[in-house]
Amino acid sequence: MKSGHRAAFLAGIVALLLAPASPATASPPSVESIFPACGRRGDKVVAKLSGSRLDTLRDITFYKPGLSVENIGSEGPGTCHVTIAVSPDAPLGPVPMRARGDDGFSSLHLFHVVSLPVVTLSENEASGKVPKVLKGDCCVAGILGEGEVHRFGINLRKGDRLVAEAVGIRAGAAFLDTHLELFSPSGRRLAVADDSPLSAQDAVLEAVANEDGGHVLLLREANLGGSDNGFYMLHVGGFPRPMRVAPPGGRPGQRTNFEFNDIRGKRTLESTLPATFSGTHNLYLADSSGTSPTPNPVRVTNHAVCEESGGIQQAPEVPVAFHGLISAPGQTDARTFTARKGQVLLVEAWARRLGSPLEPVMEITDSTGRQLSASDDDEGHDSRIRFVVPADGSFSVNIRDQRGQGGPDHFYRVEVGPDVATLACFLPRPNRLSQERQTVLIPSGGRTLVLLGARRGDLSGEVALTASELPPGVRLTAHPARAGEFRIPCLMEAASATKPCGALARLGVTHSGGERGGFVQPIDLVAESADTLYQGVELDRLAIAVGNPSPVSVELDQPRAGLPIDGAITLRARVTRAEGFTGAVELLVPMLPAWVE
Repeated sequence: MKSGHRAAFLAGIVALLLAPASPATASPPSVESIFPACGRRGDKVVAKLSGSRLDTLRDITFYKPGLSVENIGSEGPGTCHVTIAVSPDAPLGPVPMRARGDDGFSSLHLFHVVSLPVVTLSENEASGKVPKVLKGDCCVAGILGEGEVHRFGINLRKGDRLVAEAVGIRAGAAFLDTHLELFSPSGRRLAVADDSPLSAQDAVLEAVANEDGGHVLLLREANLGGSDNGFYMLHVGGFPRPMRVAPPGGRPGQRTNFEFNDIRGKRTLESTLPATFSGTHNLYLADSSGTSPTPNPVRVTNHAVCEESGGIQQAPEVPVAFHGLISAPGQTDARTFTARKGQVLLVEAWARRLGSPLEPVMEITDSTGRQLSASDDDEGHDSRIRFVVPADGSFSVNIRDQRGQGGPDHFYRVEVGPDVATLACFLPRPNRLSQERQTVLIPSGGRTLVLLGARRGDLSGEVALTASELPPGVRLTAHPARAGEFRIPCLMEAASATKPCGALARLGVTHSGGERGGFVQPIDLVAESADTLYQGVELDRLAIAVGNPSPVSVELDQPRAGLPIDGAITLRARVTRAEGFTGAVELLVPMLPAWVE
């Protein structure tokens, strides 16, 4: 037998030994709903969790700072109440969270940190003919059941400005396509709102009262749907609510004047971009009237920024980011840059992902106008081109709307820079519509085999796993993924007598060439199918728990000889059951060489 085959076979034997080590009957708490799933900065919230096995709940783990659990009150396996403290400086927005019991983590849910006082609706409080009266700016937390229409009374004086923003699908609990209408005291409909490029299926309404008195704000699902788990938030007040901001990005640490238009006209608010960040930043603009309840996404990168102007512009060297506007139907913008032969560039449009209605189509041309490359949709509606520069010189990025549309909101940002290889590790998803097997459970005194995946991009060569912030008592051993290999076998062991605990571990990968990458875990929260995602999150840490000892242990007899070519070998496994455990035991071989059956 060749040495490579022997090594692969021995890896399969080790996997056979390890696979059954996870608990055979362990089940973590199951959380089906949280209400209210939001809290104001500086407040304490008593949230009701509904599901199963909640009498085993020990803690809640949050993926962002500023939230902590002060008390857990179980009312049986189906219900418990949890007191969550929100610090005054907690980051605004959705916070991924998992409940943890002695047998692992639950599926992922969202808890939202808001800036306004929360008004929690009791059952049927706003669904009758008499509106629920709101006093002052607030965030309403409710459940929109099937066919329900929720009504709210708001006292306004003539000339008062009102903003109402619904967070339905973005709440991450259920498919809730929200619809808003505002009526004057005389019954006249002042404003109506449904979808928007920024908020997708959630409605945002802005209006000015034209008479004094009690106005009625109506909220429903667009098709009169709803759900028993249809949690929503309704932000009501006079806060700023820009539907687009300009510029759509900047450099780290840059202090920027962001311009936007609302019902009052053109406005400018100043904000500083984060100094130690690169990527898409959630920008919350604030003034004396309050803070925008949801963010405007902007790009923060080290690209030099080139704003659109009416005159002739010099062709900047890469990396550069072009900001512009397709202001009229049929318009095509040509933005020019300078590059050198052999450079591998990534030319990427940012429009729909930043809240623009533009569906960008890009092409790259040389100085003679000859097309060198083109792109329509990439993973979403925004286009992307990997461009190998054929010669020194100037090149143009031509950008237009796929449908030939244009207008004052059809903005874009095009980033042109080096194509950096995407190096990352991840936990493969057996089913995108399920969160099954997206956390790790290690039995106390036992071990679990986890098969991670490596994403190299254009890199080749060996990739090794790194790990930190593991649960106490856990040791991790990982076999590098060699050139051409996808899987990273990862053995996690918990020392004997380790008490049940959990942590969000930081995993990473290093490439033999020196490049480094992190852990990426996408979670679909509201999806109609595997190809239609409405709301999801991307995590950078893996939830690992130590649970109760396994009721089963497995030992494997060491084979006395290797597996011959075209031959067979008998492996003897010894299964030992804990006293009182009579459940079935399934023995799996998770890894085998390609030539072994």
